[in-house]
Amino acid sequence: MVQSTPPALRTTPISPKQNRRFFGAVILLHALDPVRGDRRSRPKVADPDELALDLLLDKFLDSVAYACDRKKGGKTVTAAALQKHPEGPILLLGSNSPIEPETIEKLREILDRLKAFKFGQESEKLLEEDIVRKLTYLGAERLKVYQKKAKQQLELTKPTFQNLSMLM
Repeated sequence: MVQSTPPALRTTPISPKQNRRFFGAVILLHALDPVRGDRRSRPKVADPDELALDLLLDKFLDSVAYACDRKKGGKTVTAAALQKHPEGPILLLGSNSPIEPETIEKLREILDRLKAFKFGQESEKLLEEDIVRKLTYLGAERLKVYQKKAKQQLELTKPTFQNLSMLM
């Protein structure tokens, strides 16, 4: 008796580029698996004071990863994790493309600034402005994409606003 493969189980050929991207992500997840712990959903909480310490740490690591993912489109997806070490935690970064030295340098500047900050002795506002400036520099390419999309949306809604102003 001859058996054929059911249509749902047949494989679809993929290009070598797609194959590399898929297995690159799988290898990255496998490498990070011992560090990242179990997957868990995060509650949506607007007030950071209400978040537990482990959720704040997750949010921080997500923010670090996002800051290092400088380009929109998935080619520079980055993950961040902390590793325990006797001399202090080590920040691990994983990416599906090489992380630019400039990105590491700016991230180090931000972390050093946070580490050296003296609560009550320095202005939190100045610290925030300094970090936002560095993050804006890191994310400039991504921000330009968002700016372009916002302009396109504005152009689409312009006729609506013009019609509204004529009614008033």
